[in-house]
Formats: sequence, structure tokens, C-alpha cells
Amino acid sequence: MNQKRNRAAVIAAVCGLAAVAAAQPTVQFTVLAMEGETIPGHGPITVIDKVAVNDNGDWMVFVNSFSSTNDEFVLVNGNVVYREGDIVTNPFAEEFTVRSFSSVSAAINNAGETVFNLSLIDSNNTVESGLYRPANGYLAGEFDVVENGPTYFADWQSFSYVNINDNNEIFVLGSIDEIFTPGTFNRGLVKGTLNAALDTVLDWEILQVEGVTIPGLDSPMEGSQVTSSQISFNNAGQYMWVALLVDDTPEQEAVDEVIMLGSQPLAQEGTPSIIPGRDWGQATSTNSAVNLNNGGGYIYRARLAGDSATDQILVVNGQKFIQKGDNNPALPQYQITSLATGSMPVRIADNGDVVWFAAWNDAVPAQNSGYFRNNELILQRNVTQINGEPIVSIPGGAEVFDQSDNGRFAIFKVSLPNRAGVSGFTDIALLAEFLDGTTCPVCAADFDQSGGVDGDDIAAFFGQWQAGEACADVDGSGGVDGDDIGFFFVRWEAGGCS
Repeated sequence: MNQKRNRAAVIAAVCGLAAVAAAQPTVQFTVLAMEGETIPGHGPITVIDKVAVNDNGDWMVFVNSFSSTNDEFVLVNGNVVYREGDIVTNPFAEEFTVRSFSSVSAAINNAGETVFNLSLIDSNNTVESGLYRPANGYLAGEFDVVENGPTYFADWQSFSYVNINDNNEIFVLGSIDEIFTPGTFNRGLVKGTLNAALDTVLDWEILQVEGVTIPGLDSPMEGSQVTSSQISFNNAGQYMWVALLVDDTPEQEAVDEVIMLGSQPLAQEGTPSIIPGRDWGQATSTNSAVNLNNGGGYIYRARLAGDSATDQILVVNGQKFIQKGDNNPALPQYQITSLATGSMPVRIADNGDVVWFAAWNDAVPAQNSGYFRNNELILQRNVTQINGEPIVSIPGGAEVFDQSDNGRFAIFKVSLPNRAGVSGFTDIALLAEFLDGTTCPVCAADFDQSGGVDGDDIAAFFGQWQAGEACADVDGSGGVDGDDIGFFFVRWEAGGCS
């Protein structure tokens, strides 16, 4: 098809027919990494671990290759960015060997930037930790100063978690040594501001620290959960977390676990929940998960005290979304029996789309679990096919799936049947791209998000442009006007955005 047709004729032809653009499939799956495949220049993948994805579809997967001497790798878009055994340095020219990625969280911001809390070992076999970007990009290490004031001085002792947002800020959970209280190591939640080059921390801000009582709570903070599914940080600098409070007395122990939005308690063990007659249960271990979008919208999974058949709940922006025991929204003849396997995450996109896991009492037990996007079942065990093979297992864990901020992409660790050279099921990292019109196209030329540029894109664009829909603001001006038409056609006539 000749795409460079007369523009006026094209507009006249489609303005009245925009609504007839072909409907697109809800989700398109792509296998990103597979157990048994070879890591270029290394051995075959033997374990697929953590996964993450951003708004552009850039992806991160942690893998192992037991046939290699140093067997842990971090892949970004298929390229190795860190490997166990890599050598890194600090500003004092000291060399360290990357020891493990077991405590490192998978996270990639929308510019493709990442920060890792690396477990390191020095020439004396002393284990340390540090914050690094890829390619030996040192940011912070043990004994770096966190705060230096006339009445308070603290430095880093170790790092447990780090994430980076799109505004040159990092969010760190780690241990802080308060010099004015010798020998006291306290857990702290700390925000760091980076310079434009992302190679220097300009400022640290202690947000929460062990030993301090949060307003509205009766006991001081004793710690924080370190499971990555129980911490979230957005572009506005807001954060969600699970606080552990001092529990020296039975009364304190009954209310010592709290799901927090900054310094605001959302769900405190032993206090009334949003379900009439039910108190909140424990928030630690696998009972909870939290996530915060860039507009301040949030989702969390919490435990309810009492009846075990109805003791898990997903809450979105303070309202019940679904509860264990409710009907499966996609298969209402069945009831939800679990909202997590292990410490599974929950996700809410900037447009409000939520991705979550559930199991239910299916008449066919092998088909009794899957992932949902809002109320739509997008992936079901032993029903969903990937390249002609069924997904036979959905593993649990804190980083087995992720959703992009814009809601367009999700990534899952799932399993296909066994194959030659693989022990047990074949784990894969699976990218899902949602093509149902609820997310704006990354490239204006492929407006219908079909994967190609043709006349259907014109119909799809004018359908939204005539209605004044936000996605028709393709030039990013903040409004929908005639300039968007010119912007669209330049890219459509070029056959794409590259």
C-alpha cells in the first residue's frame, strides 16, 4: 500500500468512518528469555528469577547459568549489564567483586536507568554492599555520610533495597549508624537526589528511621519489611511501605504491623479494617504487598483477622477491589481462594489499571489460577497458549511480575512444559503488551497499535481526534487541535517514528 497518499483525500475519506477501525486483540505476548536458551558469550539459562518493565517496553530479567563459573546475570533488553564476578571500584580506588544479586531488586525507570544494591566482597574476603549503576557507576557505599548536623550524624552501614524514579531520585532502605549513639545501627528509609549525570548523590533525606514514633501511632518504628513487593516509590517522591513497630508488650504486639503511605497508616494490625466487623491482620511475611502510581493512586494486599476463607483483600485507593471468597470476576461460577502465592506483588498503573494474581476453586484444578488486568483474566494456567504450548505453572515470589507505569506493558515469570535439556518445567520471561485502546500509542504512526503502519491507523487517529481524546494529543502540547494532525501525518507518511 502506498502510504504517501494525498492527505486531503485521506482525511475526507476517513473522517466519517473512523469508528470502523478494526478491533485489536486485548493482549500480545512475546517470549523475552527462556530457560535453556544461551546467554550470548556465556552458558545456557538455567534459572529465570526477577523481572521488570518500563513504559517503552524496555525489560530487565535476572537469570542464572549454572554452567558458568560466575553464574548470576542481569539482562536488560537481552544484554548483560551486570554479572556475578564483575569488578567494581569506589572513589578510593578500592576494588570489589560482585558477589551476588540475591538481594537486588529488579527495577528500570522510563529512561532505562537502573540502580543496584550490590553484595560485594573485597580482597580480604570481607562482605560489603554498595549502590551502583551499570558500568561501575558508584553512587554510595558503607560509611558514606547520610546526615551531618550539630546534633545528629549518621552514615550508611548496609543497603537492603534501592529504586530509581524518573526525576533523578533514589529510594533506599538500609542500615544507618548513628554516631552520637555508638554501636546503634538503625533501619532507615532514605531518599537520595542525584545530579543530572546520575553519577553523584547531591543530598540524602531521611524519611523514616528506627526508634522514631510516627505521628498517629503509639509505638516507635522498630524496622521495615525488606521484601521488594512491600515497598513502592513514585515520581512525586511519595512512598508506600510496611512498618514494624516496637512490640515489647502484648498490647504493642497486637498492633505492631502497619501498611503505610508515607507517614499515614492505611492498615494496622488489630484495628478496624474497611470491612465492617473485621480487624486488619498481620501485614508481614507473604500477607501483604503494596504499589503506588505516579498520581498517588495505590493498591495493597492485606490480611484480615478472622474467617480464613475470606481473610485476604485487595484495596485500591481506600476501597475494596476484591476479597478472598468473592466470585471470580471473569469466571463467576468460581470463587477466589487465594490472592497470592508467596510474596507476589500487586501493581497499579498511572491510568488506574491494576494487575493481580488469584487462584480459585475451578472445576478443572489444573486451570485454577491466573493473572488479571482489572476484571479481565489475561493469563490462565493450562489455558493460555504461548507459541502453541500451555502455561503450566505460575511461580510465586516478590518479583515474578511487573507492570509499566503507563499500563501498556506487563512482564511475567511463568512456565511452559518440560523440554530437552531443562530440568522440570521451562521457565520463561513473558512480555504482555495491551492493545485494547486503553493506553496511548508509543508511536503516533502506529496509532491502532497493530505493529504496522497502514490506513487503519488514520481511522483510529481521527476517531480519537474528533472526540478530543487525550491520546490524540500526539504532539504533547496539552490539547487536541489541528497541529496534532500535521504531527501524526509526518510520522504516518514516514512509516514510523524512528
